[in-house]
Amino acid sequence: MEDYVPKSIEDVKTRYSYQKIVDHDLTIVMEDERKRGLPEECTFTIREIAGEKGSIREPSSVAECKDVAEEIERCLRAGIDRIREVLYG
Repeated sequence: MEDYVPKSIEDVKTRYSYQKIVDHDLTIVMEDERKRGLPEECTFTIREIAGEKGSIREPSSVAECKDVAEEIERCLRAGIDRIREVLYG
């Protein structure tokens, strides 16, 4: 299996069928800008899932990766009930 990790939604659109993304029940992105063109009713930033506003920006250095990973984990843990609500009603 290939270890390809897309860096942006444009990479995903180019590499995979855009329809595959649109057909998902839930799409979680890091930055507000990445929501453009995706269904509003099922696309959220990680912070929105946690009931917060704003984006989590991609780390600009290796040193920032741990902090960003911890922020993502915090938001996903805080938002688990919201994730269940979106997926299961």
